[in-house]
Amino acid sequence: MAFTVELLSRGKGVPAEAQQAMGRLRSRVEADRMRGISVRVVESRIGLEGETRACVVYRNATDGRNAYQQATEMFKGVDLVNLKLERCDRELRQ
Repeated sequence: MAFTVELLSRGKGVPAEAQQAMGRLRSRVEADRMRGISVRVVESRIGLEGETRACVVYRNATDGRNAYQQATEMFKGVDLVNLKLERCDRELRQ
């Protein structure tokens, strides 16, 4: 189960609110790891102003769905964030 998060900008860098929400997601993923859940995150820069794309992959589909639902809440109403359910195999091969 995989999803992606893209933090974007409009020429002024990634908004602080988007960065903070991403920090909450990173904390959630780390908490899952500490509980023994198999999860992998690959982040890559996609722009010059801090724009970032993160691929989040959970081995267990139920764990992934739960994380995606929580991410949906974390990023709700946050400007310049794209959250999508999608495979991101390309990032994992790098």
